Amino acid sequence: MVWNQFRATPGGAEARSSVNGHTAVYNADRSVTIVVSRGMTAHPNSVTALDHPRGNLALRWFLADGVPVRPEVRLGRASDAPAEVD
Repeated sequence: MVWNQFRATPGGAEARSSVNGHTAVYNADRSVTIVVSRGMTAHPNSVTALDHPRGNLALRWFLADGVPVRPEVRLGRASDAPAEVD
């Protein structure tokens, strides 16, 4: 989920700001790649900050069977994100 400094999601219906277990498109290895960018991209798990220069990412797990593995975060180009999905 993309948040601004006030813990509010920027934008509205015109932009996707979160991915959850039901909306995520999984990679072939069952991992999930989420692309966060200033605008929407063609990636199936793209979320946008609507051109806001800074903000926060909120990662939450509800009713998890155990402690989730810490997410791996990398800065890179959206075009380099894995696109091989199930």
